[in-house]
Amino acid sequence: MAFRTKDSSKSRFDLFLHKIFFGIIFFCLQSVVGEIQAQTVATPVFSQASGQAMVQFNVTVTDATAGATIYYTLDGTTPTTSSTSISSGATIFISQSETLKAYATASGYTPSAVASATYTITGQVSAGQIHTVALKSDGTVWTWGGNNVGQIGDNTTTDRHSPIKLTSLSGMVQVAAGEWHSLALNSDGTIWTWGYNSQGQLGNGVTDEKKSPVHLSSGTISGVIEISAGAYHSLALDSSGHVWAWGDNSQGQLGKGTTTNSSANYVPVQISGLSNVIAIAAGAYHSLALESDGSVYAWGLNTSGQLGNGTTTTSSANYSPVQVTGLGSGSGVTEISANGYFSLALKSTGAAYAWGSNSSGQLGDGTTTTRSTPTASMTSVAAIAAGQYHTLAIKTDGTAWAWGDNTYGELGIGSINSTPSPTPAEMPTTCSVTRAPMSYVRRRVSKNGTSLCS
Repeated sequence: MAFRTKDSSKSRFDLFLHKIFFGIIFFCLQSVVGEIQAQTVATPVFSQASGQAMVQFNVTVTDATAGATIYYTLDGTTPTTSSTSISSGATIFISQSETLKAYATASGYTPSAVASATYTITGQVSAGQIHTVALKSDGTVWTWGGNNVGQIGDNTTTDRHSPIKLTSLSGMVQVAAGEWHSLALNSDGTIWTWGYNSQGQLGNGVTDEKKSPVHLSSGTISGVIEISAGAYHSLALDSSGHVWAWGDNSQGQLGKGTTTNSSANYVPVQISGLSNVIAIAAGAYHSLALESDGSVYAWGLNTSGQLGNGTTTTSSANYSPVQVTGLGSGSGVTEISANGYFSLALKSTGAAYAWGSNSSGQLGDGTTTTRSTPTASMTSVAAIAAGQYHTLAIKTDGTAWAWGDNTYGELGIGSINSTPSPTPAEMPTTCSVTRAPMSYVRRRVSKNGTSLCS
């Protein structure tokens, strides 16, 4: 007969405890593993949201999950593991209007949700007095029209009745046409200019006209993100929020506090008194700047109240930037435009305001009365554009509207009758008038803006 000792009973009891202990550990490990397996990969993030751009661009795709593999498509179809793959931080080149979709996977994780963005490449068109400059989505520049002072840029003074490509320019991201001169902005932040140069509006230090594009050296100005051209002066905005001006200063439009014209104006000079500027606009002889807090500043000629300071007087105070009355800081202004002798502003609420000359009803307030302070013209507006004596707008519902001078049918309303009130434009049935501004490309639809139809 066998007898159990106290030691053997203790050993069996210890074994029982160990089994319970390791069982608990195993259960906990299974729970942890289950939780890890149940985790989902972070959804990929695009550096640019859906919207419009004037030219081709790169989108950086990132994912917060370490070691994730990102799969994407550009034709709008849902990506799979058979789609093109990239790592977090890689870039995708958007060469045409297309829809980018991406999702990510990682070992031991549930695949992420699909991220999606739709991009529209529009190109850009800008019109001078008798010539036109166009930017294609591939970054090439095309010009046509009158060429009496070399504003076409083909090294001749021969008028061009159809578009010609300026072969010396590539990688451009914006163009601007003054009355008789032309500007182009390169993706590297430098500027090219050509055409009439009597006031040094080309910014190359001399006053000789140039029949082909001249590159402004980086020592003159660099890091530019936007350009605008007036009648005989030019403006540029750099990435630090500073505004530069050059050319004619007879009305103080360079913002230097004087009306002196000298060789010092033949190269870009930074305007003092402005900071954190996010947009610029040049009228014929006046200039506008929009700061990041929504305040608008103006300087230069004010005979029609185009500076928006409540007067139409000529004063030395107008020769430096002065805040526009009635809009104020933090007013929500998101876009500005200027041409001829009047100015426009668009608020984030979709309300459009205008001030200055109203001889043809271009302010859109139903009158032809000149206004020296901003007056409301339209609501539910997505984009605005100032012509010399007329105004264009795109509403949030995608319809196009126009008002002002219509002597040559420039309003597109089916007649040549001028109107001081916003009137629907007759758009082609194949024309899609949409606008979704994108922060990485200047989005102003103005005389230096994108075309309404592609």
